[in-house]
Amino acid sequence: MTAAATKGHNQFGNLPVWDLSDLYPGRDSAEFKADLEKAKADAASFEASYKGRLVELTKAGRLIEAIKDSEALGDLSGRLGSFAFLQYAQNSTDPDRAKFMGDTNEALTNLSTRVLFFELELNRIEDADLEAAFSKNAELARYRTWFAELRKAKPYQ
Repeated sequence: MTAAATKGHNQFGNLPVWDLSDLYPGRDSAEFKADLEKAKADAASFEASYKGRLVELTKAGRLIEAIKDSEALGDLSGRLGSFAFLQYAQNSTDPDRAKFMGDTNEALTNLSTRVLFFELELNRIEDADLEAAFSKNAELARYRTWFAELRKAKPYQ
């Protein structure tokens, strides 16, 4: 192999750069910090509002509220986690980016422990109570397939 052949080997030229500003302006942005604090507060509120109450909410026709709150928290934490990972993936050799991703992942893991109860308690709802709730609330009935998937894990919980 000649020197000319190896010179161009693995040289890609100008690669595209991701614009992550649709998610957050930057790692130190007020928006990112505010959303992380909001996610922590929302997880605490979610736990306080719903832990130990899902059966009661199902019978009262209000389970959909918990599902919507869970989805909103999942969207927010997903956005935070995606931003942290993508900014790290842009330059995985940068220790500041690695630390930021690690710190974000730790914060998201800590808040996720507050909502771990949710799927476990959903699987404690009696099938008949859940079916009755589906028949009374079309919006909740949209989640029938999701509940079916969730219930597959029931024997192992």
